Amino acid sequence: MLTRFDLSRAGIIAIVAGMPALASAQMKDVAPYPAVVIVSAADLHSGDTAQHYRVGAVNQNVIVIVDGESANWSRVSYPAGSYAFVPADDASFDAAANEIKLIKESRLRAPNPTSGYTGSWKALLVTALPAGTTMKVLQVEEAGKGGGALAYRVGAPANARAFTESKNLRKASAEEIAAFRAKGGSIPENLTPAPVAVAPSTPASTPL
Repeated sequence: MLTRFDLSRAGIIAIVAGMPALASAQMKDVAPYPAVVIVSAADLHSGDTAQHYRVGAVNQNVIVIVDGESANWSRVSYPAGSYAFVPADDASFDAAANEIKLIKESRLRAPNPTSGYTGSWKALLVTALPAGTTMKVLQVEEAGKGGGALAYRVGAPANARAFTESKNLRKASAEEIAAFRAKGGSIPENLTPAPVAVAPSTPASTPL
């Protein structure tokens, strides 16, 4: 006889197994560069199509790191304060330390803020974190009353990536990067800002 916990897990497995294969555009790696959000709120998705579920949004003037591009989409860093899900089967929980330790490699799950863990079927990472990795737990996602943990909410790793339409971004200038850092934003020092456009000079007229 299945317990409520077993049924919850079975339901999630069924949801994941039933997800349609979503066609993605050809995402190509590019040299990482800082880009500034130019719309009031740029939606972030779990994949590079509008059909992939939304994982959050980034406000105007926030700078993200772009390291992949397709015809219409950009692969970007998660903003500070983002979270991810670790399936309970992938980790052991130390309640005293409030942290988990992966018992097998895991690609984590991209969070679905609308439907929570049960709707968070998309793998977050391209390269799985190895077994033995420890992470602080932000919240335990319970299966139900007495059902135990379904997953653990943790801070999104530095290599977590989301996707947004390229029209929401443009390359950030050195001044925008400096202003973003002054407000506490984190941008790696080795990234090159967009070059400053210089108006072409008008050649002097030649006397007749």
